[in-house]
Amino acid sequence: MSITASNMIAALRTATPEELAEFRGMLATPSTPVKAPKEKKEKAPKAPKKAAVLPAGDSPTAADYRINPDDIDHSLCIARVFPGDGDKRWSTKVWAEAQCLKKVSADGICVGCAKRRTKYESGNLTGGFTNQWGGLITEEPLDTAHMPGTAWAEAKKLVFVGGSAAASDSDSVASAPDAKAAAKAAKEAEKAAAKEAAKKAKEEEKAAAKAAKEAEKAAAKAAKEAEKATKPAKKPAAKKAKSEPVPVEGKIVEIDGTDYMVKGDKAYAYDSLSEETGDYVGRVLADGTLDETESDSE
Repeated sequence: MSITASNMIAALRTATPEELAEFRGMLATPSTPVKAPKEKKEKAPKAPKKAAVLPAGDSPTAADYRINPDDIDHSLCIARVFPGDGDKRWSTKVWAEAQCLKKVSADGICVGCAKRRTKYESGNLTGGFTNQWGGLITEEPLDTAHMPGTAWAEAKKLVFVGGSAAASDSDSVASAPDAKAAAKAAKEAEKAAAKEAAKKAKEEEKAAAKAAKEAEKAAAKAAKEAEKATKPAKKPAAKKAKSEPVPVEGKIVEIDGTDYMVKGDKAYAYDSLSEETGDYVGRVLADGTLDETESDSE
């Protein structure tokens, strides 16, 4: 019986596992050795997750955002980190501290924290607050830490606006859904109060300026009255005696630019404004000139 490809395939289909293994060995050659199955490498255990627990209650203190010193694992990185979304129950969001817990590289901290510390010391701060160097968990928080009780918190004038916050055992920290609205309302109330205070101060300043102006005006008036009282009364000026007009008839004649009342050949002074005739001033000559020497003879 000759062996054909069809017979061989049929035999392989009905072969036992031992027969198949023997067949594979027959096919193997020194140039193509059968590879042994790879051994699976056991994965190194992951570092414990960083945890940040937000304090409960309606009046948390700065100490509530610190971890218990007895919970610090000195065999792992002791750098301070700020995982999660922070606590939004304050007028400005704050964080609770946590230990890094990664494998130590040198000086009690991991490679990543060492890089962040180098950037911090050189002033080359990049990324958000939670990505920057936060100091050692065994020491007091840095002045720049976004935590209650720090210099940053004092400058921000933190106000606890309330709400609820759930404790977190992972990198994600739950916060009250209405904390943001409460913080916004607090800011708006503070803004409105400041605006009202500024308005009141402006009105008071305006009223004070008006009162000062009125007082200055009254003082000037009083000084003027006092000065007037010290001055002697003026005597009425004597009225100049008017000469009685001479009731004469005649006509008004202009001689050398002056109007005269002329009756016949006699000229009298004449006031064109009051239309009154005055004293005799001379005789009108035939050439139209005035001979004032005639007035002396009268």
